[in-house]
Amino acid sequence: MRFGGEPLPGWQIFLLPFESAPTVPFQPGDGDAPALHRGTFELAHPGDTYLDASELGKGILFVNGRNAGRYWRIGPQQSLYVPGAWLRSGRNEIVIFDVMSLSGPSIGGVGEPIIHS
Repeated sequence: MRFGGEPLPGWQIFLLPFESAPTVPFQPGDGDAPALHRGTFELAHPGDTYLDASELGKGILFVNGRNAGRYWRIGPQQSLYVPGAWLRSGRNEIVIFDVMSLSGPSIGGVGEPIIHS
C-alpha cells in the first residue's frame, strides 16, 4: 500500500466476499466506522417487496443470506427489490454492511420503488 508514492507499513488489503451474507460474530460497535448490522423482521404472508434504504449510508444489504444489492444515500435509487421467493413466513433476517457511520440504522418495506430524480 502506498500513499503519495510512499510505502505505508503495517497495512493489509483483502477482499470481502459478499456473494452471500457474512457469517461473523456480531457485536455492538461505536457507530464511527464501517460495520455489519443485523436485524430480523416477521412476516405473515411473504411477497415481492422493496426495502427503503434511504436512511442508510453506502453499502450492501442481504436478506436471508442473499445479496439484495448495493445502495448509496446519494441515490437516485433509494430502495432495493426483494423477490417474495427470498422471504418466508415468520422470522426473516437482514444483514447490512455499511461503510458510513450509522447510529441505529433503520430500514422498512415499501410497496413500490423509491427513486429520486
